[in-house]
Amino acid sequence: MWLEGRLVESSQPVRLHIANGTIGTIEEIHTSPSTSLWIAPGWIDIQVNGSRPF
Repeated sequence: MWLEGRLVESSQPVRLHIANGTIGTIEEIHTSPSTSLWIAPGWIDIQVNGSRPF
């Protein structure tokens, strides 16, 4: 499956190839993307609250 969108860090238009749930290719495109998708890295919040009583 191919997806087009813009990278959230730079607004650069790109096309992604996804196979079996994994991004295989990221290609720069020189036209406006065919969708309004914004593509961002996965965000992870490792903050842990309430692990020790005070």
